[in-house]
Amino acid sequence: MKTLAIVWTITLVGCATAPVRVPRPIPHVPGKPLQLDILGYRYTVPERLNVQDHNRQAGMFVIAMQDTINRCRVELAFITTTQQEKVDRAFNDAADTAMEHSRRAGLTVDERTGTRKIWNRQATIRTQYLTQREDQAALAYVGLYVPERQLGIQGHIFCDDPGFVEPATKLQFAFLETSRSLSAPAAPAAPTAPAPTSQPVASQAAQMR
Repeated sequence: MKTLAIVWTITLVGCATAPVRVPRPIPHVPGKPLQLDILGYRYTVPERLNVQDHNRQAGMFVIAMQDTINRCRVELAFITTTQQEKVDRAFNDAADTAMEHSRRAGLTVDERTGTRKIWNRQATIRTQYLTQREDQAALAYVGLYVPERQLGIQGHIFCDDPGFVEPATKLQFAFLETSRSLSAPAAPAAPTAPAPTSQPVASQAAQMR
């Protein structure tokens, strides 16, 4: 497992040109849902996902998370764009690069491609099952373009147990499906009786642009 984790790290960050910076985690507050405002939409992060880093720039938001149960690691990039071809190219380039690095490192790669429906669109998923001697792991790449939101999403999920990659992928789509538009009118509050006065009043891929 250790070897595959090292290869995964090299594959994802070995060719990065961005300067090194201090990670910016976002902790969960007990009893409160962790909500993130991303490019005009609000998302609710499942409690089992720890936000280990995030990077917000104009027209872009990148988030890195880790599942506290199966230890799978996730990175998702949200990009404002009107060009689907750039989203598709960035997604496929990332998956192809990961496969190339894995094979150069001596890993056997078995890739399977599928789709998943979300927001009346089809996201593409390229899952790479990695093997080296007795070690196994899985790396899934997700690509999605949503024209009505002018939104491109590209992400990857790494699990050092390949049996976890499918439920980990489903969890990421469940996270995405929590999105609510920040510009949508709020529902009117139900009328309530006034409270007694004696009681206290009760809270990140520039390539796709």
